[in-house]
Amino acid sequence: MNMLKKLLGWVTTLLAGILLLVALYSIIVPSPLPFFGTGFYTVLSGSMEPAIATGSMAVVRQADPADIRVGDIITFAVADTVLTHRVVE
Repeated sequence: MNMLKKLLGWVTTLLAGILLLVALYSIIVPSPLPFFGTGFYTVLSGSMEPAIATGSMAVVRQADPADIRVGDIITFAVADTVLTHRVVE
């Protein structure tokens, strides 16, 4: 039982460390991660509040433009800026 507690402690610490590294990576390098087709972004403005608060982490994945519908929240790049907004039309 004591060994199981130690193992669970190590696994919990490892997972917390991985989450911390992903969070730091998203702040330092605001671009999609090259693996799993997923990117992490930090929301820097209040333009999406109250749906998404400033400082929130947005987890994004690539989508086919034909699948995007009115009401969806999307993240896209314009020049060197990455934006997150709701599709209105």
